[in-house]
This record gives sequence, C-alpha cells and structure tokens, in this order.
Amino acid sequence: MTKVNDANTNGLTTRTGVSGQRPPDNDSKLRAEKGGAPPREDPKGVKRLNLYIPEDLADELEAVANDYGVNLQTLIRRFIILGVSALQLGKEPDSGLIIRRNGVDRHIAFF
Repeated sequence: MTKVNDANTNGLTTRTGVSGQRPPDNDSKLRAEKGGAPPREDPKGVKRLNLYIPEDLADELEAVANDYGVNLQTLIRRFIILGVSALQLGKEPDSGLIIRRNGVDRHIAFF
C-alpha cells in the first residue's frame, strides 16, 4: 500500500506528486473498505470547481437561496448562466441589458 499525502497548493487540494489529478481508484476503494466514504463516480460531462469567496458574500448568497427555496449550488449555477447570457448579449451590436427598477431604466455594461 502506498501512502499518499494531501497538500494544499494555491487554494486547490492536491495529492503530493500528482498535482491536480484525482487519486487512483484503488485509494478510494481502500478508504471504503476501512469504513470511510464509499468510492464516488464523477458524473460524465461535468467539471468540479472549488470557489473561495468572502464569508459575507457567502452568507448573502445563502440568504437569497433560502428566500427562493433553492440550494446554494442551484443559485450559483443560475447566476453563472445569467452572467454568460448577459456577456454574450453585450457582444451583439445594438443590444444590451437593461434593468428597470421603479420605472427607471438602467443600462448594464460588462467589460
């Protein structure tokens, strides 16, 4: 059995000597045999991203998610989809994102 040490590099948890790669499958199977977490299959076509944000922003996001009855992961996905759509819209000539609040239009410009 080979011992694998955890290391933290630039905010990403990696395995020593295998930077950015998942541990071998036999490592997770050994943990499961010893009563640890069972091996996990990653969904196909999905990438995992870890995100560090200020605690006050995380608290605000959790409050908004609770207000809308969704989990934090769903809320962040929706924000990302909205942001990407807005950025793509901003590339088109004579197009833009306008937010109307209390009868006042505000043009939103990105980059």
